Amino acid sequence: PVAADELDRARSSLTRGYVKNFETAAHLVRAMAELARFSLPDDTFDRFVPAIGQLTEADLLHAARRYVRPDACVAVVVGDAAKCRAGLIALGREVVEVTPEF
Repeated sequence: PVAADELDRARSSLTRGYVKNFETAAHLVRAMAELARFSLPDDTFDRFVPAIGQLTEADLLHAARRYVRPDACVAVVVGDAAKCRAGLIALGREVVEVTPEF
């Protein structure tokens, strides 16, 4: 489950600077192109902030259960393999080590 303070931070992150997405002519053109490309209603951007404000912890949990599939996820870990390998193996998932050639 999502904690209330985590949800509040996420809401703020999405909504606090939202109007900056519409400051320039280029921003407006991009927004209108998105509406057309995805066949969205004209008021989509007007409804965004209020819709985010109404989301509850239960809404997020429901969406996560419906759309997040942990068995299909891949985690990419960048770091010292000697320090990370044992902890990753302990998770019981396949560990594939890739060493880049420079």
